[in-house]
Amino acid sequence: MRRIVKESQLYSMLVGTIVLAISANTYELFCTIGFPMVFTRILTLHHLSPMHYYMYVLLYNIVYVIPLIIIVTIFTISLGMMKLSERQGRTLKLVSGNLIFY
Repeated sequence: MRRIVKESQLYSMLVGTIVLAISANTYELFCTIGFPMVFTRILTLHHLSPMHYYMYVLLYNIVYVIPLIIIVTIFTISLGMMKLSERQGRTLKLVSGNLIFY
């Protein structure tokens, strides 16, 4: 990715960015898809009325989605305000690379 950032051709940069985005989003999808699938399947097995179904979906959003949005927002704001040292940047790359690898 460092070579792509230094690349002078727009095409190479776009392809590298697309590949990185697809791989990161695929990894994130696999990490977060299990619980929503199980929750939705349990709801469909119970043959609930539409009102009860949407109330459970609202409960799911309150318990799972809204806290996730808050955590991501706080992380984004706090990380954007601080400047990483060289060592911290390398550590962050090592940890995120290991997460993607596994």
